[in-house]
Amino acid sequence: RASRTGQLHQEPWLMTRPQRTNAVQTAEDTEARIRGIFHSWDASGNGRISVEDMQAVLLKLGVPEESIRRIFEAADSNKDGWIDYEEFIAWICGSDQDVRDVRNCLENPRVFAAVGGENPFTPRRHVAAGITEEELAEIRAMTKPSPVVARTFEVLYLILNAGSTPSAPIRPPQRHQVVRLLRDPELGERLRSFNLEALRAAPDLTAYLVQHYFGPGGANPPERLVNGQETLTFRRVRRASRTAAVLFQWTCKELIDVGA
Repeated sequence: RASRTGQLHQEPWLMTRPQRTNAVQTAEDTEARIRGIFHSWDASGNGRISVEDMQAVLLKLGVPEESIRRIFEAADSNKDGWIDYEEFIAWICGSDQDVRDVRNCLENPRVFAAVGGENPFTPRRHVAAGITEEELAEIRAMTKPSPVVARTFEVLYLILNAGSTPSAPIRPPQRHQVVRLLRDPELGERLRSFNLEALRAAPDLTAYLVQHYFGPGGANPPERLVNGQETLTFRRVRRASRTAAVLFQWTCKELIDVGA
């Protein structure tokens, strides 16, 4: 939150790394985190958030549509129809119940990866548009992906095949199945045209994905899941592979969109 002097204080949803003892560095990290959220919500990239931008994000967070105009007007302090960065930081660090509910949603690591996990210093990407052919080529070249990347590919496989296999699997996808998917020349188009209703109609599968890959929502996800595997988070995947992190964001977005 922001104090009366403008100093930023840590909140759980802002923590991307362990807190440091250097208070100045901690404040800088916090502001960078907030700025990253702002840029992620600014769909047009013009340095301000429209009511349509905010609606697109808040609907994904489960905010009722009838509440969004009120929330936007509360954040738009100068009433010019836009939310600039200064207005955004004052709003997101506020104490109003609406914004506290938004922050609680952002504590879920799956939600944050989908709507607020973008690094403010990297080019913006509309995750729903899929992934470039160059990035797909880089992924196909991974003959021995790290465990966290391999598990990200498993999630991708299960989601993309939800239409034909909507039930929870007995065991994770086999490596040869995942490789076949990654080598599919139509993979990029499958990402861009994925039918969300197929995943929505597979509640057993989405429950399996949460339990065996992502874990329960919260600011501090468990290190290990019920199957003994490491919990997938945006930080862990991105540390292993920036390109795989794009696919991770895509899988998170699809799960969030169906309410998983």
